[in-house]
Amino acid sequence: MILVVERDETMRHALAFYLESLGFIVHTALNGLEAVQIFSRDPKGFRVVFLDLDHSPGELVRLFTDFRVMNADIKFIAVYGFAIPPETLRKLPSEAIGFIAKPFEPNDILFVLRRLLGGDPIL
Repeated sequence: MILVVERDETMRHALAFYLESLGFIVHTALNGLEAVQIFSRDPKGFRVVFLDLDHSPGELVRLFTDFRVMNADIKFIAVYGFAIPPETLRKLPSEAIGFIAKPFEPNDILFVLRRLLGGDPIL
């Protein structure tokens, strides 16, 4: 399963639609609170969280920490439409994260998924 946390409704639905077309079960959340609630229902069932970086650095760190406590193997794909502040980058779990800049193409998503999941993302 994949969790998409994105404030922009159009982006959230488009990303979910594309990921579903790849065969993933996708859940979506508007914000961090909703994301943690959804994730906590089946934390080991999720493989990847797409997380919009349009949150405060403190909230991002809290979200990453909350998700990692529930599932230490979770991978993150940070979605951003602006330059990422260095202080935010230093706080991200670099071994388990990919980055995608908005606007992006479907192949960008597939490339990052393959890199994080090792080969075919549908495995």
